[in-house]
Amino acid sequence: MKQPSLWHVLQPKWRTVLRLRDEKIKPLNQGLQACGSATPFTSVVQQTYIPIEMPLLAKTTQQRYRGVLDK
Repeated sequence: MKQPSLWHVLQPKWRTVLRLRDEKIKPLNQGLQACGSATPFTSVVQQTYIPIEMPLLAKTTQQRYRGVLDK
């Protein structure tokens, strides 16, 4: 029996990675979110980091980061 090539094994995972990447940068590509050198740090944290990245962290890490961000 012939084994599948590495590409056939990785292709579905690669497509998932590309889809997730596209979802993450979609607001930037659509102009819904502008992030440049003049963007205030607090707006990036409040609009991007807290709603998108924070939920992915462990609860204890979230609590610690919240304490730092609230200062």
